[in-house]
Amino acid sequence: MSLLKAGDSLSPINLSLKKGRKAPLFFKFKRFVRDHALLESGASVIVAVSGGPDSICLLSLLYNFALEYNLKLLVAHVDHMLRGKESAFEAEFVERVCKQNEIPFFIKRVDVKKFMMSNKGLSVQEACRKLRYEFFFDLKREQEIDLIATGHTASDQAEEVLFRLIRGASLEGISGIRPKRKDGVIRPILFAKREEILEFLEDLDLHYVIDSSNLEEKYTRNKLRLWLIKEIQREFNPSLTDTLLRTSLLLQEDEDLLTFLAEEVLGKCEKRLSVSGVFALDIPSLLKKHPSIRRRIYKMILFDLGLHGGNLLIDHFLKIDSLSQAKRPSSIYYLPQGFIVLREYNTLFFLKKDKIDSIEKGIEIRIDGPQKIELGKDLGSLSIKKVKIHNNSIFKEKGRGLFISRDALKFPIFIRQRRPGDRFRPLGLKESIRLKKFFINRKVPRILRDFIPFIVDEHGDILAICNIEVSDGAKVKDKDAYFISWEPSPLLKGLWQSST
Repeated sequence: MSLLKAGDSLSPINLSLKKGRKAPLFFKFKRFVRDHALLESGASVIVAVSGGPDSICLLSLLYNFALEYNLKLLVAHVDHMLRGKESAFEAEFVERVCKQNEIPFFIKRVDVKKFMMSNKGLSVQEACRKLRYEFFFDLKREQEIDLIATGHTASDQAEEVLFRLIRGASLEGISGIRPKRKDGVIRPILFAKREEILEFLEDLDLHYVIDSSNLEEKYTRNKLRLWLIKEIQREFNPSLTDTLLRTSLLLQEDEDLLTFLAEEVLGKCEKRLSVSGVFALDIPSLLKKHPSIRRRIYKMILFDLGLHGGNLLIDHFLKIDSLSQAKRPSSIYYLPQGFIVLREYNTLFFLKKDKIDSIEKGIEIRIDGPQKIELGKDLGSLSIKKVKIHNNSIFKEKGRGLFISRDALKFPIFIRQRRPGDRFRPLGLKESIRLKKFFINRKVPRILRDFIPFIVDEHGDILAICNIEVSDGAKVKDKDAYFISWEPSPLLKGLWQSST
């Protein structure tokens, strides 16, 4: 690591950023900001500054832009504590730049190695990136800042596109880094090549530090920058960076169009639920759409639920899509971070598994007379009351409740859920059948079968499966009856109604 034109110490140097307002790069910067609508007058911006040439260039350009457009700038620096004195030196340098130019400075020191021990599978670079962005977004919230600016360049874009292409990625992946993200992250110097930035800093006598880890070929991205890109430029395309930058912007436009189309389709395929944290899609409507659109719909839904980019791979979307096309009416697919996708007949559900796991199971409640019973937070409530039937009708619709013979229902009775070996005698049958067969015949979603309450007599015989059917032996034969109604939670009701 060295400090350009200042040896290896912070000897007296001019760190003023009030330079470069007539530099060609500054005019290109203003045009790029305008073309991509990155900044508005009066905006507040956190500038991520490592002290390296890209981030110092970014800070210089934003500082001069702020003088014209009344921007509020803050600088955020992360010390990853990986390179000892080097890291401390860089932090001291960035703080000094901010102090000389009267820019608020915020620093966070993070123990990357400790973080990696509790987050297995992350590389050093991935862990550093995750910790950096956590700090930036925390600061954005605390200080009520509009935007976060990072120093990604055209050279970074070329590296990123090649990196994703080599690893395998979707259209969105190989379209690379975006000038602006929905979460407020902007990349105002994404147009600039590394050579332009170094020339800009040299001409204005702006100092910066060099991170020695950027010169180590043990990191894949460094190998791309230090070897592969140079080889391609020498052997095939001297303008590779420009080509990849131009390609990425065209691919981003294509991706935006497909995403727009997917958003329109999502509105037509979604089944509206009155419960948060669960999405439901109508499979027959979904399968009429192109696979590319379907995959984007899955990603949008999971993103809204909180499962974001780095945890999702193209294989996840392909498996979700195969779930929607499978012949099996009920199946489940497990995703990272505890998310699941359920196939229940003609519906595809997206939710967190703990929503299902938290629903009460194994209940057994004794009932000694007509009353309303609270079954639990998610199971809802069940009521039993005496009624007179005047038109001799029996309701069997889901959610409408059931009439049951007073002669058949003798208190005490019990409310419980299904058990292994349960049998049930549906209306019109002389013999009982396995409960599983009954549920399949009635197309009861498999995920809900463990939660439906039963009315059971003291001998253990099932008299009624709430909101579905009474047994043939408990059907009403005269005007005297009990009316049994189960009101489940919005979650269970939504899963049930959307499955049918």
